[in-house]
Amino acid sequence: MLIGDRSGMIAGAKLPYDAEVEYVYGAGGAYVDTGVAWDTEMAFDVTWYQRSKLAFAVVFGARDLSSAGAGYVLTGAGTANSDGVYKLHVDMGGRRTDTQVYGIANHWYRVVYTGSSAKVYRDDVLVNTVSIPQTSRSGTRTIYVCGLNNAGTINGYAGCGISHLALGSLRDFVPVRVGTSGYLYDRVSGQLFGNGDLTCGPDKS
Repeated sequence: MLIGDRSGMIAGAKLPYDAEVEYVYGAGGAYVDTGVAWDTEMAFDVTWYQRSKLAFAVVFGARDLSSAGAGYVLTGAGTANSDGVYKLHVDMGGRRTDTQVYGIANHWYRVVYTGSSAKVYRDDVLVNTVSIPQTSRSGTRTIYVCGLNNAGTINGYAGCGISHLALGSLRDFVPVRVGTSGYLYDRVSGQLFGNGDLTCGPDKS
């Protein structure tokens, strides 16, 4: 098995993996560097399985020392409800937006950001649409998945199982395994991203 670095890719055949899986997650600080920095115009579409009600579980994102170079989706900010569950938040350009949707464990979530608003789905049902005015968020830090690139330092969390992530037209990630090792496969470049240290969910049926 050929292992690339965190920002790199694994060269291989057209489909360099054994199977697609339902999701992958980072345990013990594992993450994937997408190699893509935030661009103000870039939309995203992310789906994940909420494995726990953990506070501050970052789905993906990056942040410079300046809040202007920021963009991320996280669950677990503010105050938990009586069940210890936290709300989902979307941060674009240092403007963290409370989606008013709680990240309940053992449910599927999807956030679709188009540049002016974010639609939030739970188990394929639209539960809220929040307005997010266009703000400058261009930064130098590349976006991490299964964690946050916090000015060059990883903040990694295992609470979210990534099922799909599209970053504009630049990346279109799906979770896969090579043997028992988890990666993200980019359908744009046809390459694998990661170190093989992501934990895999069940194979897709």
